[in-house]
Amino acid sequence: MVSTRRRLAIPLTVLAVILPACVLWPHTTEDLPAIQGQIVDAVTLQPVSGARISFHDHPKTNTVSDASGWFHFHEQDNFYLGYTIGMCSSDWPERDYWDTEFDITHADYEPFCGYVEMDPSSSAEEPERTLRQVHLVPKRR
Repeated sequence: MVSTRRRLAIPLTVLAVILPACVLWPHTTEDLPAIQGQIVDAVTLQPVSGARISFHDHPKTNTVSDASGWFHFHEQDNFYLGYTIGMCSSDWPERDYWDTEFDITHADYEPFCGYVEMDPSSSAEEPERTLRQVHLVPKRR
């Protein structure tokens, strides 16, 4: 006769492999590098100062364009308390993804909501990546 301990050994081993465990290991990962961009008038191509730029999925992270139309965002990091280990391992809590979809508003221009691509001349090795110019369309008066 097989002991109870032996009968449970295989199912418990399988569960230990399949079910994730959490290992406390506080750490961060870079989710979005520091970026900069310029806002210009779509008609005159002149810089637009005072435009409010925010990440579409993270509206509390915002900035305002300066007198030359430039705006800057610092590197965005994710903070994790640990890892989950198992077949579906990942960081915990789940990763919060950032992308370059922006909401841009200014009293004299039509609102802009959309993705802004990285400028092809901007290198991944640069401390601050540069986005393509954003052209805002003036409101009709």
